[in-house]
Amino acid sequence: MERNQAIALLNTLEIFDYDADGEILIYANVEVNEKSVNVLNKLGLSDKEIEFEQNYCEQKQKYYFDLTKIVWKYAEWFDGDKFLMKRPDEY
Repeated sequence: MERNQAIALLNTLEIFDYDADGEILIYANVEVNEKSVNVLNKLGLSDKEIEFEQNYCEQKQKYYFDLTKIVWKYAEWFDGDKFLMKRPDEY
């Protein structure tokens, strides 16, 4: 899969929580649901890998997956809203 296709897929996911310091994206969590599992499968993760890497959020009472575990294979930047192929200052 080409990087731009992978980034477009990643950007279809709703990130419910993330933390960044302006240079580093510490985490970007998406709910584990049918849509996110389908996207992660298309990006090459198996259901077993997703299950192994998911965590439980007490506040939301849902399982989540941290996209930082895979996203840097495709993107170089997260602008707080979406993943980008390059840092904005490199365009």
